[in-house]
Amino acid sequence: MIGSIPMAGPAFAANHGSAATCSGGNPQLAAARLGGVAGVAATSSCNAWSVGGYLPHGSFPRTLIERWNGTAWRLQRSPNPGGATVEDGLTSVAARTSASAWAVGYSIYPGANSAFRGFCLHWDGKAWKQVPSVAVDGELLGVAVTPHSHAWAVGFAYVKVHRHFYERTFIEHWNGRVWRQTPSKNPGGPQRTDELSSVAVTSATDAWAVGSYRTGPDSPSRNLIEHWNGTAWKVVASPNFTSPANRPGPNSLRGVTAISPSDAWAVGTYPDTEAGTFQALVLHWNGKTWSRATNPSAGRSELVSVASAGPSDVWAVGNYTQPGARGSFPPTQILIEHWNGSGWQVTAPPIDSLTHWLSTVAATSASDVWAIGQTCTQLFGRCTFISMKVATATLVK
Repeated sequence: MIGSIPMAGPAFAANHGSAATCSGGNPQLAAARLGGVAGVAATSSCNAWSVGGYLPHGSFPRTLIERWNGTAWRLQRSPNPGGATVEDGLTSVAARTSASAWAVGYSIYPGANSAFRGFCLHWDGKAWKQVPSVAVDGELLGVAVTPHSHAWAVGFAYVKVHRHFYERTFIEHWNGRVWRQTPSKNPGGPQRTDELSSVAVTSATDAWAVGSYRTGPDSPSRNLIEHWNGTAWKVVASPNFTSPANRPGPNSLRGVTAISPSDAWAVGTYPDTEAGTFQALVLHWNGKTWSRATNPSAGRSELVSVASAGPSDVWAVGNYTQPGARGSFPPTQILIEHWNGSGWQVTAPPIDSLTHWLSTVAATSASDVWAIGQTCTQLFGRCTFISMKVATATLVK
């Protein structure tokens, strides 16, 4: 939701480097005052999209879309389906060509019991427009596109049972003409919380969706992985973990990327030693089972997004807290991890500030990897967007 998107300052500015092979771009619009970026997608070194939300002065939160043209990030005009008195924001974006892209998000309608409604936006090569999607109360959190112009969107829908609302997994499919809901699984049960956070696809018969579910009102969340085999979505067994002190706690998957039917990665968190803290988690699919991969990050950390440029080139991003840091809101540092085909390694980011984190990553090749997030010179203030070329450790200013 908009409230959970990190607040930030000025919008992305131009890269100081050159990009002689790239051209085009739109005139820059008025800069967003406060906002955050939740998703990024790239199709080449000359074309990338970032989406999220921002807060204009004296107004409700609005959708935010920016485009990288090879030289600079430029604000784009984007629809706000909820209208002038409704909160709108985007959570994810996906694209395979510069002429077509999908972005998903949701609107929050005011009232005693705020109503949530997911929506889909499409880029047709000229403009972003809303495309009618399945009308359901809930939130869309992830989107992916197939090689043949189809698309998947995932999230959750609210279901009312005996005056209480519960979250149920929700998946819809774009068949080239319309969005239609596709049945998904809810292992938590009829009166529990199940949701999907991210989706990845390699073909019409191979797609993955990840998230979490609960088996009881006070039980910790567990990892949820569902797979599309061309006919139906089915739950695939995934491991869950306790803390180093064997303390049970929540497991949750936040991001997924798929390279082939026998090679996929998922990232998220599992419990750390202290109550309420987490460690970064990496899972790998080898064509038969999901298993935990050795992860170099330890202690209080989380991975929230993962992207691949090939089987030996996978990137995951998030944040971590310095050992010994205390307090309710200790400063966070950027966490970047890279899979080189034989192991995961932590990569040093090209930035240094009091508190910062990354929220999303996208890759088109070994040398073209975007990571986007936020940096602050003081907690809860003086925050700005950051975008960086991860593979070359270059901060785009």
